[in-house]
Amino acid sequence: SVLHTRLVLEKLKSLGFLVNPAKSSLEPTQRLDHLGFHFNTRKMTLSVPGKKVRDLRREASKILKKGYTTLRALTSFIGKAMATTSAVFPARLMTRNLLQLKNNAIRLREASWTDHVSVSRAARDDLRWWIHNLKEWNGTSWVQSPTELEVFIDASDSGWGVVIGEQTWSCS
Repeated sequence: SVLHTRLVLEKLKSLGFLVNPAKSSLEPTQRLDHLGFHFNTRKMTLSVPGKKVRDLRREASKILKKGYTTLRALTSFIGKAMATTSAVFPARLMTRNLLQLKNNAIRLREASWTDHVSVSRAARDDLRWWIHNLKEWNGTSWVQSPTELEVFIDASDSGWGVVIGEQTWSCS
């Protein structure tokens, strides 16, 4: 691997590329932090680094405790939460009420980034999820689990049908 690394570096340099050793990972590794994510090729997982998890949970707690926030802070939290989507499966789902709160605040008036927004009950539920569940949901496997059961369903105005394995049910 050292030989291949040297050959690639030489080729890149011969093509006119500048290689920054400080920003390069030139030793083989199975764990790497890159672009805000932690890659683990031993476990085949992608996760959000601990510091980002801690910062997100802290920010959610701060908004929840106050009961209101600025439109800028709300939008910032939503952006950070949505950025975790690749590693935190329910991230998009658990920001929908926060997005609705932000969109309503913008729609109802000519909003300024410094305007205060009162956190709705549904948005508080989203914030609580980020505080209490982010750690356990952090980490997505690249390896798909095998399908356990295939279910086929179809319906029309004249009937319906279901097939599970060798069993079928229908009604006309």
